[in-house]
Amino acid sequence: MTSMWTSMQLCNRALGRRRTVAQQREAEEHDAWFREQVQVGVASANAGELVPNEEVESRFAARRADTRRRHEILP
Repeated sequence: MTSMWTSMQLCNRALGRRRTVAQQREAEEHDAWFREQVQVGVASANAGELVPNEEVESRFAARRADTRRRHEILP
């Protein structure tokens, strides 16, 4: 049994392959960016540029409170 492909089917297959290649490229670019950001963070931590836990907790507590106020969510 032979299969006959219409020009539309061939075009759709080619478009699908291009999308797959583009998605792979985007994933590779994101991975490279992410790894670079991790290295920046590691270098920063190694240089002693750290934020104390108490300060982080305080900042995010304020953000949560602000979100609750804006959305009228009770504690």
